[in-house]
Order: sequence, then C-alpha cells, then structure tokens
Amino acid sequence: MNNSSTMNLLQRLNDEMFILLIPAFIYMGVLMFTGFVGNTVVCYFYGYKTKCSPTTCFIVVLAVFDLMSCTISMPMEIVDIRFFYLFPDATACKVLRTTHFLCTIASGIILIAIATEIYRKICLPFRKQITVFQAKFICVISTLISMFFS
Repeated sequence: MNNSSTMNLLQRLNDEMFILLIPAFIYMGVLMFTGFVGNTVVCYFYGYKTKCSPTTCFIVVLAVFDLMSCTISMPMEIVDIRFFYLFPDATACKVLRTTHFLCTIASGIILIAIATEIYRKICLPFRKQITVFQAKFICVISTLISMFFS
C-alpha cells in the first residue's frame, strides 16, 4: 500500500467518522455558543456591577477560565472531531490539550476554594474569613499550579 492510497483511506475514514459524529459536532457548537454568551454575561455582571468580594472574585475567575475553554478549547475540539484521524497541525493539537488541561485544573482548584469559603462562612462564621486580597492570591496560585501541571 503506497502513501497516497493510505492518505486516501484515512481521508475516507475521516469523512465517515465525521458523519457518525455530527450530533457531537452540533452539541459542541451549542455548548460553545451558550458558554460564550453565559460566561460573558457573568464576567460583565460580577466584574462590573457587583461589589468586590471573595465570592465574586472566584466567580469571575471561574467564568474567565470557562470563557477560555469556550473560545479556545471547544473550537479545537470541533476541529478534532472533524479530523478524527488526520489532525491538520501538531502545534494546534498541543495548544488544544494544554489549554484544555489548564482551564480544567484551574477551574477545579477555584471550585475547591469556593467550597472552602462556603464551609468557613457556614460552619465557622465567627472566625476570620477569606479576604478579597487572599481570594485574588488564591486565584493567581491556582493559575500557576494549573500552568505547571498542564
């Protein structure tokens, strides 16, 4: 089997796999659109319209990571679905995976910080709570940790 026939076979398999994955393609597009719109609204509302607090700081950073996921990771995932066997660019593939892991890890750490803050407010209401500065520091540290691990 020569190289051109192998490429033709892979291209045909790509096209067949894309036809099978059309529902996933559409679903990812809908999620990408709704995630973009929703996270943009959250960033605007909690970033500009509400008073700065540790909770709003965490919510805005979480929305920013989700927005990054919707604008970078999800379009690349759609390309990955389209070119299931023959992904067009190795660099784009690396950027896709790195961005995906960065957003996922950072979002997980921020969710743990939100859970910790809620726990402290409910179970330890008379003890010192997380300040806005500490919340911003936690967000920076979570970003650095996620960069390291991704």
